[in-house]
Amino acid sequence: MLQRPEKSSVPWEYITTIKLDSVSKSYNGVPAVQDISLTIQGGELLVLMGGSGSGKTTTIRMINRLIEPDNGVIYINDIPVSSLHPLSLRRSIGYVIQQIGLLPHLSVSANIGLPLRISGAQEDEISQKVKNLLSLVRLDPEMFQNRKPAELSGGEQQRVGLARALATNPPLLLMDEPFGALDPLLRRKLQKEFLEIKKNLGITIIFVTHDIHEAFLLGDRIALFHEGRLHTVGTPQDLIGSARSDPVLSYFIGDDHLSYSTSLPVISFALRSGSFILFPLAEYSQINQSDYGTKVILYKSEEGIYHASTPGSMHTLSPVSMVDEDATVQDVVTACTKARSHVAVMHTSVNSQEMSDSQIRIILLDDILQFLFGSPE
Repeated sequence: MLQRPEKSSVPWEYITTIKLDSVSKSYNGVPAVQDISLTIQGGELLVLMGGSGSGKTTTIRMINRLIEPDNGVIYINDIPVSSLHPLSLRRSIGYVIQQIGLLPHLSVSANIGLPLRISGAQEDEISQKVKNLLSLVRLDPEMFQNRKPAELSGGEQQRVGLARALATNPPLLLMDEPFGALDPLLRRKLQKEFLEIKKNLGITIIFVTHDIHEAFLLGDRIALFHEGRLHTVGTPQDLIGSARSDPVLSYFIGDDHLSYSTSLPVISFALRSGSFILFPLAEYSQINQSDYGTKVILYKSEEGIYHASTPGSMHTLSPVSMVDEDATVQDVVTACTKARSHVAVMHTSVNSQEMSDSQIRIILLDDILQFLFGSPE
């Protein structure tokens, strides 16, 4: 019988690297994962993408030792996870799944606080932490903490599941198609909210999906799995650039029109002037952003540097990528990926300080991804 492990038995507080070295797993002689070697850098969001049965879920379940590999070694910060107590390991890793797994007889507060109680936290600490986590995932603590899971919508349940996974401040978060069971509109909304939450976390995230739009929207890098093997890994712009010569990759990201559409001038995607509004950055704290509905709010500093707030993420400022007037669709994807931004400003002047308000053109990365890959089904 496994004994309750000590909290100190996991020798890290943050992630520098996660390495999978020639990892394989079979069931009844049928390979599920074959000879996977992959390095994840601390702080990045790596998306594992691929079709059903390609080995994505098996891979993340080997990282937290819910499944043991037949061959190979998995390291976190150069320490083999097989050398650690499995319960200690799992308690140091946040885990969010599509089915959520909230306990129906417990309140929202009790569900979120459960990992903290298991770890021996004091009740006053748990109470404050639960309130902070509910606020983080955009749920009013006073309104939601005493509800039962059956009283929540699907999106609210998924937010509670994420809050519970973050309760012990894990340096690593594993997410297995967390939005896959939601309707398309809600899924898009939670994806955008998650992008904002991610900025405040500063942790390493491994995210499983079969949705190409979701992968390109969320991922710093994308690892494409195919038939139990790691086919390729790279940034979104890497994958777009490689798709024309890679039949497997082009199948997943829809290369029927990709080679044509990525070379299109991106100015055709620019928002109409009435769809955004410009303020000096110095006025940011004075702006009630909800007053502007679905408009993109662009803020400009005295140095000519832009930041933006979009309708789905009004609570924080996002970086803005600058592209020139001849930019193509692929140029915008590349610029936004490098800057980790979701808004691009097209300029006709090399010096953005010299650009007048009438010259501003705004392109949203989400519009580009929807054009390339379609809306989520």
